[in-house]
Amino acid sequence: MRKGDRFKVLITVVLLIFIILIGFFLYYKITGYAIISSISIANLSLIDADRDVVVQGFENLQDGIVINLANLPTRNITIAAFVRGNVKSIIFGLDDNQRYRYEGSFPYSISGDDTGGNYRPWNVPLGTHTLNVTPYATYTTAGDRGESKTVSITFIDQISISTDMV
Repeated sequence: MRKGDRFKVLITVVLLIFIILIGFFLYYKITGYAIISSISIANLSLIDADRDVVVQGFENLQDGIVINLANLPTRNITIAAFVRGNVKSIIFGLDDNQRYRYEGSFPYSISGDDTGGNYRPWNVPLGTHTLNVTPYATYTTAGDRGESKTVSITFIDQISISTDMV
């Protein structure tokens, strides 16, 4: 290969790398998604806001779950997001409000917390709701967006009455 040909190959390779990098940049700018995401929502849990602990049996809320408030140890509850990776902030979307709650520090919950990290209770809306939780790699939610988690949750408040006679 002649000296001039090697130079042309080198220039071609550099241009191709440059074009690929521009493609990644434009993809990110247009979609807001990073090509590789290392942050995500590990699970959503129901929290007893009186004691700041996960309610037993509700450690990993699944799509379609029905939560009967009458059967819980307290009415002071919230939903917390536990994450994978270096998450800096989270947006909780509820139904049509995709920015229902912004959380910029751990613990991440739909109702927030006080300066001591104690969960605040959430005024739970009865009925079926769609909860969408999205993690971000920055505090401003303008940076890399991780994998969201979406679940449908139905909240009811029904006391079970036994029909057995003693």
